[in-house]
Amino acid sequence: MSGFGASSIPAWWLRLALAVSVVGLGGCSGGELARKDRDVRASWAALQAADGMAIELAGRVATAWRRTPDERYSGDHLKTLTAMNRSEDIDLSDAHEVGRYAAARSRMIAYLRETAETLASPASAGLAWKFRRLRHECTAALVRADNAARLYNDSVWARNRELGSRAANVAKALLFPGRREFALLDTIENRQRPQRR
Repeated sequence: MSGFGASSIPAWWLRLALAVSVVGLGGCSGGELARKDRDVRASWAALQAADGMAIELAGRVATAWRRTPDERYSGDHLKTLTAMNRSEDIDLSDAHEVGRYAAARSRMIAYLRETAETLASPASAGLAWKFRRLRHECTAALVRADNAARLYNDSVWARNRELGSRAANVAKALLFPGRREFALLDTIENRQRPQRR
């Protein structure tokens, strides 16, 4: 009886000491990393919501605003972006997947921007009056899309910096094994931003 109690006490103390060391060494940094991870996922969801509204608007613009056939927005690009936007399987740590989404997204945004510019200076005042609401919707969609991309990139930048910091090394090894950096959306602002060391 006493032999059983004597042999189980050291193992119990060992488990307790290990748990205390994990919390003590990596707890604070691990909590910060988890918070920044949630921030990235929330900003990605907000980005997809903003893009969803822009996709719906681009579809309406493609049918309402008649240009020459080669200038109209490609339905295939819109279908691809719609499918990607509705998918919950995009791996944010896969730069190729995020890059594909960013490329499809940039084509849609360029189309909406060109439409807003065209409608802002049309050939006739009657046309400007007729499509004034569509122009305002395009402008609002562009503002939403730009803000959502900026917020996503900022949260990814902060999370990747935390993941690469020395303070997070213990937490990363013990609490978040296999955690990788998330990919930034490929924007002009991102290309001009200095690289993290």
